[in-house]
Amino acid sequence: MANLENAILKNSVLLDANLDSANLTNADLRNTLLADANLSNAILKRADLSNAVLTGVILSGADLENVILINTILNCVGHPICTS
Repeated sequence: MANLENAILKNSVLLDANLDSANLTNADLRNTLLADANLSNAILKRADLSNAVLTGVILSGADLENVILINTILNCVGHPICTS
């Protein structure tokens, strides 16, 4: 399990990233491309995903408590927040 708590990953390209069970609490993921990433069971509490692109992302079991999704493109699977 990767511990990326408080990580600054803004403007990153994380295509097909495997972040299964990663701790991304308070992470700065603004403007990040997370297309087709695996965020199953990830902890995203208070993470900032403003303007991020999450297409094809797997969010099964992810903790999205207080996550920031301003202008986020969200087309994911496995979580009630997903559009499809």
